[in-house]
Amino acid sequence: MLNADIILENVRVITMEPSCPEASAVAVRDGCILATGDRETIRSFAGGSTKFIDCQGKVVAPGFIDVHCHLFSFIRKLLSLDFGPDTVHSIADIKAAVKKRAESAPPGAWISGTGLSDYYLAEKRLPTRRELDEAAPHHSVVLAHVGLHQAILNSLALSLSGIKKNSPVPDGALVEKDGTGEPTGRVHELLGYIREQVMPPLSEQELNEGIALVNRHYLSQGITSIGEATVVNNLERFQILRRFGDAGILVPRVYMMFGMEFLDGFGEAGLYFGSGDDSLKLGGVKIIVTDSTGKVYPEQEQLNEMVIRAERAGYQVAIHAVQENSILAAITALKHTSRRELRHRIEHGIVCSPEILTKLRHLKPLVVTQPPFLYYGGDRFLAIAPEKHKPWLYRFKSLYDSLTLAGSSDSPIAGDNPLMGIYAAMSRKTQGGQVISPGEAISAAEGLKMYTVNAATASFDENIKGSLVPGKLADMVLLSGNPLTASPDELKEIKVLMTIANGKVVWEA
Repeated sequence: MLNADIILENVRVITMEPSCPEASAVAVRDGCILATGDRETIRSFAGGSTKFIDCQGKVVAPGFIDVHCHLFSFIRKLLSLDFGPDTVHSIADIKAAVKKRAESAPPGAWISGTGLSDYYLAEKRLPTRRELDEAAPHHSVVLAHVGLHQAILNSLALSLSGIKKNSPVPDGALVEKDGTGEPTGRVHELLGYIREQVMPPLSEQELNEGIALVNRHYLSQGITSIGEATVVNNLERFQILRRFGDAGILVPRVYMMFGMEFLDGFGEAGLYFGSGDDSLKLGGVKIIVTDSTGKVYPEQEQLNEMVIRAERAGYQVAIHAVQENSILAAITALKHTSRRELRHRIEHGIVCSPEILTKLRHLKPLVVTQPPFLYYGGDRFLAIAPEKHKPWLYRFKSLYDSLTLAGSSDSPIAGDNPLMGIYAAMSRKTQGGQVISPGEAISAAEGLKMYTVNAATASFDENIKGSLVPGKLADMVLLSGNPLTASPDELKEIKVLMTIANGKVVWEA
């Protein structure tokens, strides 16, 4: 009989495997689950070098999988000024923070901020270029809106970005202008271009510091796998993730999506869909469909062609679609696909009208949703959404019952604690206490499945993770309470006590 490297006992194990849903001990060998069962059975796998972990009656579940987040944007956030609602409350607060940073930064340096939302500011609007000029006239300032699809730039940053009164605007983007035709500083769908093509890249020191910070953060949340869903991901980023993963600096496993423009580059490098290993795998093609300009972009014919091209190259397609018109465009494009085995995805799908729900039930794409948005952004959604859309927001139950629904956070746009995501999906409560469409609530078991089994399915990893059965990776989280029996309010208070990845303890509270 094989001897275990580690045995966890005195524990309630949630396996997420229907044939044996619970156990009281688990044995690990060579980074994989060796066996689950009762204490006596699992103790038979003990050898002279086996390490025992007494879990003191707590709960072990599969490591959480956040299948749609933005690691590199998270690094930017951690290294930037924080303009979230807990930090700033007015434009005066923003200007004061920018001015303070400018006083210590060399002239010409970039000052970046993240998490900005006009909804939470006293003025109920975003600052203008002129107001940012007053705070930092000799520095380039770019402040990212919380959704990352809008940014505010001062005059120097606008100039360096080539955004002037009469300069052309890329398709799908929008540059707001005042009555004289001058840019106000607010731009839509240009943040990726500015960060990747205009701002200086993160230095090696910043990358090292940032990766270490996000690694510790993910592990502290019990997150052992992520889906990097950024459209500007390219071969260089794949290599960066490989380097940090191989060095053990980035522990969570990564499924990296990328933009259509980089498709040929990966092929030239000998990389294709699924290339990599259990630590880093090349994922699907990310396509963003927006209607920031008042019309859907890309136009339907172009979107159809992009989806067909990606599928012919053998890739899963992940289409970012938030509002009604963009979701309908995504559904239309996916009707041109034929390879169901590629599990094409719709990301977000916030507004799900009866028409959309009917079409989704027929098409059955995999939908990746973000329950934390309902909690952290629900009050804002209710304030700005058209009345007819309010019953259609985040229809978890309808989608869960109709197709494969996976959970995620879209971090750093929203908090990425999976337990808070499950809480939001169960309670349907916003941070302000409002309840949105309670009939769309799901159970804790369904919520946990969204962040484990279904999330693994979204990245073609259901055979190696998402549940605790022999042969699968020993990625686990030790919790202070049982999410399956807790009330919603109790679930919100459950803490991560320990995170195990590849059979090793990688984080402890």
